[in-house]
Amino acid sequence: HHRDLGGLHLARAEPPQRGDIAQWGAGLPAFIGAAAQLAEERYLADVARLDWAVHVAEQSGDRGAAPAGVERLADTEPAQLRLHLAPGTALVSSTHPVATIWHAHRSDAPDRFGPVRAAFAKGHGEHALVWRDGYRAQVTALSEPDGRFTQAVIDGQALDHALDRAGADFAFEPWLLAALQQGWLVAVEADSHSDSRNLE
Repeated sequence: HHRDLGGLHLARAEPPQRGDIAQWGAGLPAFIGAAAQLAEERYLADVARLDWAVHVAEQSGDRGAAPAGVERLADTEPAQLRLHLAPGTALVSSTHPVATIWHAHRSDAPDRFGPVRAAFAKGHGEHALVWRDGYRAQVTALSEPDGRFTQAVIDGQALDHALDRAGADFAFEPWLLAALQQGWLVAVEADSHSDSRNLE
């Protein structure tokens, strides 16, 4: 009922500026965050951010058949490499368990909100990664180091800076395997001046 309430007040306070009503949803997270009647449920704004990221992912373009340039990881310095994620891939980081909440609302399990209660009791936040798998968006919670690394990649940082940002607890190989298996990664790009083949 809280989303219905937010949507009703948003419609009055911020009428759609575009013909596509789906684009109007981009303003919902900020509205919820500022709404006095929702002040005690601040997690709703982050859940709305996650819902919007899911919508964007499902509207995004198709990725290529196979990631390009992965072999450059073996022959190029990290400072000369940038990783590119699939269109629509996003990270929603929150002090609340947003991925757990999102999955609970889509579960048919008898005690589907048990994990949500447990996560709130522990005070756990989550990095929720959103990506498109086929025609549907998927959501998974990343660890703190994986979340820091993924955000650095999304920010366009070179691989060496992304690794530094992830910290000593980050393991690149498991992240890369998941990125390849799940289709997050679409390209590894090397700076042109670092490509020895361009000098031949």
